[in-house]
Amino acid sequence: MHSFLHVHTPLFTAPPLAGRSGHSRYADNVVEMDDAVGELLHALEAAGVADNTLVHFLSDHGAGLELVDDEGQQLEGGSNGVFRGGKGQGGMEGGIRVPALFRWPGHIADGRRVDVPTSTLDLLPTLLEAAGVDVDGLGLTLDGTSILNVLEGRAETISPRVLYHYCGDDIHAARYAPEGERAVYKLYFKVSRYPDPAVQHCGRKNSHCLCYGGDVTELKTPQLFDVENDPSEAAEIPAEDPRYTRHVPVILQAVEQQRSSGIVVPSQMDDFDRVMPQPELVPWSQLGQFDGVDVDIHGLEQWLEFSQGTCPVSP
Repeated sequence: MHSFLHVHTPLFTAPPLAGRSGHSRYADNVVEMDDAVGELLHALEAAGVADNTLVHFLSDHGAGLELVDDEGQQLEGGSNGVFRGGKGQGGMEGGIRVPALFRWPGHIADGRRVDVPTSTLDLLPTLLEAAGVDVDGLGLTLDGTSILNVLEGRAETISPRVLYHYCGDDIHAARYAPEGERAVYKLYFKVSRYPDPAVQHCGRKNSHCLCYGGDVTELKTPQLFDVENDPSEAAEIPAEDPRYTRHVPVILQAVEQQRSSGIVVPSQMDDFDRVMPQPELVPWSQLGQFDGVDVDIHGLEQWLEFSQGTCPVSP
């Protein structure tokens, strides 16, 4: 597994690639990451294992809409296109819907496209099946579903299921793709609260919206959208619509079962020493070379404190 810093902030680029995109600093980051992905794929080929390696490439969340430049332009956090909302906003489409690519020569055909909803939770069972592991024989309950048969073209869809979108242990929304319909229904229980409805963030510059507290509105009546045919979620399906009365009870029943069967564990984000990296374990001391450089790096001062050992951490 390789986790890129790009295209997340801080947006700094290796000097040989700076300005190569001819556009923004964000675009330079995309170009640099593209080069790096190519290096990884070339390494697989050089090692002679490219045809025996399933490569999965995806982002962990959508763009952060609050990350803006001094003129208020949303250049730093990226763009979510037609999708509503952004990073950190619970179940908002712009924060959780990301592109994902698979590459496995001889198994996955070039140009194959999967149009059914999938989740990063599907990755573990998919890899287990690809490796020939008998998942049923493990005696484990996995949250995801193997999508290998869809990737390989042995099936065009997967069994209908409900996918849940959380903030912590709180379900903000759920989506359902019923069999026989060219539709994906998404039911909201909580939505982000925008001071200006025309601007889809909570109004704090360079500070993400929260998916709890005052940044969230709990809906008295859950809102239903068809994100397959209405990806912008511009047309809410009214409660009297036959689609609402047909599908919402199915989703609500699944959500209630999910809530009652879930096991809440302590959040790792509450443990400072787990969340904040230890300078002696990772090469972040290299960030010192950017000290004093006029680049847009959010939080650089804090990272430099870690890399220089001036910020107290537990032994």
